[in-house]
Amino acid sequence: MDSVNCPYCSHTVSADSVMLWDNRFYCSECVTSISPALFRLATSGSPLEETVYPEDISALRYVTLMTIPMGLCGAVVALPVGWMCLIGKFDFWPSLIVLACLGGFASISILVQAIVGVTVQRSRLPRKVLIEDGYLRIVSPQDEQSSELQACKWRFGNTDGDTLCLFSGLRNGVLIQTPKTVIACGHSSESLEHWRAFLTLARLTEFPTLGCMRVLVVGLVTIGGGFVGAGLGYVVSTLTGRPSWQFGLAFLGAADGLAIGIILATWNIDGVQSARSRLHPAPAALIFFGLGLNIGKADGWTSALICASANGLLGGLIGWLCHVRLRVESKQNSAEVDHLDRNESRYE
Repeated sequence: MDSVNCPYCSHTVSADSVMLWDNRFYCSECVTSISPALFRLATSGSPLEETVYPEDISALRYVTLMTIPMGLCGAVVALPVGWMCLIGKFDFWPSLIVLACLGGFASISILVQAIVGVTVQRSRLPRKVLIEDGYLRIVSPQDEQSSELQACKWRFGNTDGDTLCLFSGLRNGVLIQTPKTVIACGHSSESLEHWRAFLTLARLTEFPTLGCMRVLVVGLVTIGGGFVGAGLGYVVSTLTGRPSWQFGLAFLGAADGLAIGIILATWNIDGVQSARSRLHPAPAALIFFGLGLNIGKADGWTSALICASANGLLGGLIGWLCHVRLRVESKQNSAEVDHLDRNESRYE
């Protein structure tokens, strides 16, 4: 064997080196130190692959996963209403009925999403992901995608970038970003060890997770929104003579700031970006409209509609900016993929 350096340790490999699925030779000691199981898989001649079958996913997993975030959203709506009931601004029983109706609507919405989603996902299965001859291949009944391994990025952690995981139950795994898509692997402990060990040895570029600085951005924008809301609330309460506006608009500003902060902090997180690509102005405007309506009811329905309309316009603006930005990014990604395809065809 000619002089070849191990991609992991950069030392010259010996005669007992191991060739992995990217067609590169690695020191046996390096592979064994990272994962003895991967060493056994490679020396046995078995492929590095993972297949998800239709029976591996279910609507129940989606419903279970959505319970916590929907509960938090319910708390965001219910807390200001409860406060207004305590200070005598809202009647208890009508408010309870409205909250119950909203909760029922949200529950039905989750069930419909789960049933429709699992049906769509099963039509795309079985899905096989494998590494072969230095390429990452994704094979499904609809199509087959192939990307050069060195053009991919990866990380270990949350798998929100792959919507299939919402139905398979995989919350922490290996997330791989290709020039064309984002996909998760590691649906079993054995598969997770194999994929994580191989990508570590191959030293592929890792893309970032939600770090401390991003969390700080969310916190600062949320606090800033609260201060802006409190300032507006002071002005409105002074003009109307109703002190409840100061608390209400401070809470509304913090809620709006939280939403904006999350968008700013997670803009380059591929998993969240995939979900946010469906965020059009209308749904965003309706969510912000609902928050504003709950706060504005403290001063009557006229004030409620004014508050809700202003907040709805803010939500619509955020949704529109997200939609435009993602459309630009989509065009840029498509151009990069076309460029890579042309380069590949040039050398074939």
